Amino acid sequence: MKLLLCLLPLLAFAQDPKPPVKTYPAVLKEVPAAYSDAAKAAGLQGSVILYVQVKADGKPGTVSVVHPLGLGLDEKAVEAIRSREYTPAKVNGEAVDSAISEEVQFTLQGNEAGWKLRRSLTAVQHDGKRVNSMEQPRLAEYVAPVPAVCEGKMLHAAFTISPGGIPEEVKAVNPARGTVPPAVAQAILGWKFVPGKLNGVPARSTAKVQFACGTAPEVAMEANVQAGAPTTPPAVRFKVDPEYSEEARQAKAQGTALLSVVVGRSGRAKSMRVVRSLGMGLDEKAMAAVSQWLFAPGTKSGAPVDVQATIEINFRLL
Repeated sequence: MKLLLCLLPLLAFAQDPKPPVKTYPAVLKEVPAAYSDAAKAAGLQGSVILYVQVKADGKPGTVSVVHPLGLGLDEKAVEAIRSREYTPAKVNGEAVDSAISEEVQFTLQGNEAGWKLRRSLTAVQHDGKRVNSMEQPRLAEYVAPVPAVCEGKMLHAAFTISPGGIPEEVKAVNPARGTVPPAVAQAILGWKFVPGKLNGVPARSTAKVQFACGTAPEVAMEANVQAGAPTTPPAVRFKVDPEYSEEARQAKAQGTALLSVVVGRSGRAKSMRVVRSLGMGLDEKAMAAVSQWLFAPGTKSGAPVDVQATIEINFRLL
């Protein structure tokens, strides 16, 4: 798999002397997502990232979870998105189907400064085995790290999930950027999962999680692109490679997905939109990867600014 990152203003139709005029979906009606009883009791806070197909009539079509939280919050997020109404995307004034990412945030009143699980990514290990069916692990019990080690920063941890659903071997995703505090590792070891399955049999999985800690404001969902070119463009500080979807792997599908994103002042990609779709789950896999990337934000006159950019991800089977 080959990745090509292009951090430039979106010029997808630069070679066309009469480029199409394209607009993207906007939310017209929104119903807040409700907390599940299990997540509230466990003190689980964080974000669910979803892939949303917005139909030409402004109704949500396919809605799938890109980054889950578990304990019933994923289902609550999907329910909230399905209740939304959008102004559809348009090309030259004509409504068309489109695909975007949405982030549904869950925060408990009175505990806004606590730990928030911002991203999670799991992968069932198949070690070259033929894959007929695969189910990803699901968080069943959650333990929050103690607030005393919350220092207002991002934290990235990796671990394995046993076939019995028990976390093991907690470590930093990038040790050069720091270690996982013992209290955080201890909390993760207290989680329990419905284990992932390979061909119907419980299997070992890998997992990566990102925590946000402290009272720093959450990333705004709407784009706020500053006018004019930035003095300094964004630069990637941390990235993960996208995975192939099993549907695309079995179909031997290959190609390039093109995402339009806003690299925010916080150094995160937001407001992701599919400009060139591959389908078969690959668009979702591209979003899942890019939503975990960390950037040095673009700057203008020395101050961080939001910058619209394109990211090309080439999916090639080896």
